[in-house]
Parts: sequence; structure tokens; C-alpha cells
Amino acid sequence: GSFSLTVPSAQTTLAGPALVQVTNGTFVDEATGATATGPLGAAINTTLRAVVAVDYFDDLRVPGGGGTIIPVAVTALTEMATSRALGSGVAPTAGEAHSANGHVASLFGLQGTSITGTIPSDILDANSDSDTDAQKQYGLINAGFSQLAQVLEGDNDTLDVVATAASDF
Repeated sequence: GSFSLTVPSAQTTLAGPALVQVTNGTFVDEATGATATGPLGAAINTTLRAVVAVDYFDDLRVPGGGGTIIPVAVTALTEMATSRALGSGVAPTAGEAHSANGHVASLFGLQGTSITGTIPSDILDANSDSDTDAQKQYGLINAGFSQLAQVLEGDNDTLDVVATAASDF
């Protein structure tokens, strides 16, 4: 998934990490192609998060875009990084958020790729062939979580698998 935000052009101050939390959305399961809408049940974790390192709002603005903010990816990997960044129970610094995102990216072979700034490919979309290699690899990783949920759970409970992986990380 992704998230975008528009703020007034005059807004220039924000320091530290920005937490993006997405709840109860509609998504296409990469393993089955089925559309699912959360919450799927009381026991299912339907929240995904991303923590973005921000020194200034301009770090998120499209160059010359005024009030337009660059989309933020909210995925299994950003949930893992957010869990790591918030693990101490204290709000992380922008550097700690950046470090957590970079660590998770490296664990999954995405060194040098921003897991919050790169929107993963939809591997079920035939038109995604023009996406970057990093976007394609990121999309395949997301599909791997979905497939793991199918093998372990058999009930499209992808978000529980992600939550378990994040808590074990």
C-alpha cells in the first residue's frame, strides 16, 4: 500500500520521524489475486505502519511541487522497520528511523533502496514490466509474505504473518 499527504505550501517545519499508519484498507492479495478488505476478523491485525525519517517537510516534497508530498510505501517491510524503530517504547529519532528502514532493506537484499520511498510493483499487473528492478524485487518480497500466509494459515491472513515476523525481529 501507499500513503500520500498534502500540506500547505507554507508549512516548512517538521523534525524527526513521521509515523504513517494505515488501517482497514482494501488490498489485492499478491498470492491469490483476491481483493480483501479489513478487518477480516477480530483476531486479524489490520494495521500496517511506516516510519519515515524527516528533517524538514521538504524532504517529502516533490521538487517544485509546492504542497504535494511524495507517496510513502506502507508494506510488510515498513511494518518490520517500524516495529524495530519503536521497539524501545520511546519515539525514535529521524536517524534511528532511517537506520531501521535501511537495516530491513538490507536484510531483504534491497541495499540502497528506500523501503518507504520506493513503491513496490504490483506483480499481478502486466504493465509493471517498466518498473525499476528495486520495485519489482520489493513487490516479489511482498508477494512472498502473502504466499507464506497461504501456506501457514490458509486463510489470507497476511497481516498476522507480517505482525509475527515484525514482533520476532
